Amino acid sequence: MSNVNQCPSGALVNHLAKRISRLGILALSIMLLSACGFHLRDNYLVNTKFHKLYLASSDPYSALTLALKEKLKSNNVQLVNDPSGNVPIFSLGSPKRSSRIVSVYSDGSDAESELSYEVSGTVTMPDNQQYPIQVQLHRDFTKDSEQALAKMREQDMITDELTNMAAEQIVRQLATIH
Repeated sequence: MSNVNQCPSGALVNHLAKRISRLGILALSIMLLSACGFHLRDNYLVNTKFHKLYLASSDPYSALTLALKEKLKSNNVQLVNDPSGNVPIFSLGSPKRSSRIVSVYSDGSDAESELSYEVSGTVTMPDNQQYPIQVQLHRDFTKDSEQALAKMREQDMITDELTNMAAEQIVRQLATIH
């Protein structure tokens, strides 16, 4: 008889005990995190005043407006179509994008830029109390004339990322209004 494929019973018990203890530690960690109120990101528990909200935007189909609607819905905020009634109104301003040169190559061409994305808005409560919301984001972007097409695509991706980050920050700021 060959014992090549068989594991001694002590080693098997040891292996199973290690596995069970790892699973136990994992389960205990999960229970402790849920007991302390830990929540995964993107669920900001928007104030109960904002279970219903009217979103006013100059461009209802802009990337920012669509991203903001998605983030609000994922936070259990019902967007209403009519601003009348006892519903807070969030007036979203148009985003402002800008770029400034941070560094240049020896030939004088742009080497690195800082992309800025700013947006503001105002929350008007049913009692006409207003709360300003302001988001400013900045990202560095390196340029390379030899990879112009790839860098243009990268800049578009950064702009999309900034748009989503702005929507997240707006929702975070809404969560702080009491």
